[in-house]
Amino acid sequence: MAEFFAWLFDPANSVRVGAWGLILGILGTILTVVGFALTGWQLWRTANATRAAAIAVANIKSRVAAYDAIFEISRATSAMKEIERHLKVHNWPEAVDSYTEFRHALVRLIELPSQITDDFRESLKNIHAIASAFSDRLELSISKGKMPGDVSRSISENRRYVEILARISILLEGAS
Repeated sequence: MAEFFAWLFDPANSVRVGAWGLILGILGTILTVVGFALTGWQLWRTANATRAAAIAVANIKSRVAAYDAIFEISRATSAMKEIERHLKVHNWPEAVDSYTEFRHALVRLIELPSQITDDFRESLKNIHAIASAFSDRLELSISKGKMPGDVSRSISENRRYVEILARISILLEGAS
């Protein structure tokens, strides 16, 4: 090893050492440029992968929100069927409980980030307000020991609500 260094520093070999130094310098510069190019290419690929991952995550969130909304629609529809059954047989306390379940499902459905259109969202808010008012009147009648009266109009409205929920469900199922 000492002989190599001696050869390297021998003034008689300075032309060869200079030539080798130039060649190695040029190779080092080329490798540096290639390394920077590879780094830039890898950064570009990483940026593309990051964008693709962000899009995939957004799609997954959208689908999960749609499935959550569909679940809440199913829950609300089931509660509506229970309400209708309880109203028909004049089982008022159970009807109030079913209305509570229906209202909770509607609140979640309204607030969930899903692809429900603004028109449907407004319809759901109106349904919630009407159902809440009727449920409150029904509960007040029960507490006063009175019969709520004719509930056939409410049963008819409830069927219309179920139709609206079915339309929203179809909209969401098509979007997911």
